[in-house]
Amino acid sequence: MSLTLQLLGIIVGIIMIGVILYLIRHKKLQEEFSTLWLMMAGGICLFAFLANPLYKLYALLKGDTGYGPGILLFAAFVVLFFLVLFLSVKLSHVSRNLVTLAQKLGILQETLQLHLANTKQGKEKD
Repeated sequence: MSLTLQLLGIIVGIIMIGVILYLIRHKKLQEEFSTLWLMMAGGICLFAFLANPLYKLYALLKGDTGYGPGILLFAAFVVLFFLVLFLSVKLSHVSRNLVTLAQKLGILQETLQLHLANTKQGKEKD
């Protein structure tokens, strides 16, 4: 890999880290998700910095007759699998919280209606 591509990868990773930190600072990105994105941006910087050793590892795994892009596609599939799994867990958590909130809201509305009805009956007796 050429030095220009390595520098470009490092610069893109640093810009991504800067954008993520900006979003965290302005409360546009939650801390729990920011860790995931910071790891991905750091990974881009790391892979760009260690491009030559990674290429040697890639050539070793590919072998003489292996299909090289298949290894990259498999690695991308694994990363995307864990990303989707992480986001699914978070979505499940939010869904459970939403159900609990809806139930509590229903209870509060019922309590308020009962209170208003009792107050109205008390005023009618006076």
